[in-house]
Amino acid sequence: MYPRQHWLLMVGCWAAIGTAALHLFGQLFGGAPPVTDSERQLDVLSNTVLFALPGGTFRSTSELMTGFSLAFSGLLAGLGAVGLVVARRGAAVDALLFGVARTLAIVWLAMTVLSLKYFFIIPTMCLALSTICFALASVRPPAPPRD
Repeated sequence: MYPRQHWLLMVGCWAAIGTAALHLFGQLFGGAPPVTDSERQLDVLSNTVLFALPGGTFRSTSELMTGFSLAFSGLLAGLGAVGLVVARRGAAVDALLFGVARTLAIVWLAMTVLSLKYFFIIPTMCLALSTICFALASVRPPAPPRD
């Protein structure tokens, strides 16, 4: 893999880890308190109304959303870390690095599209940064001309 592609793969992985940290920070310390009566009522309902799930457990909507949000952070950080390990340990195997970069580009593109539909601008921009890095890292430069 050429140094530029290797560098872009690493930047994309670090951007994924940074996005996970930013998301986790927002999950733990963000969130404005409810302002209107409707927002307060929705907050109370999402925290207190429980529904049955398979396995005999009961969860509120708020608990499910918190769990999915924390899982999102964990998966972003985990995929970024796996990409870094592959980029470091498999640096001599071009096919592996290009394959990993291409796979991460496809996954991150899907996540960016979902983010455009369901999230807001900050996570969308962070996901798009990783998508661009992985996509550029997965493109093989043209072979040098033969004499």
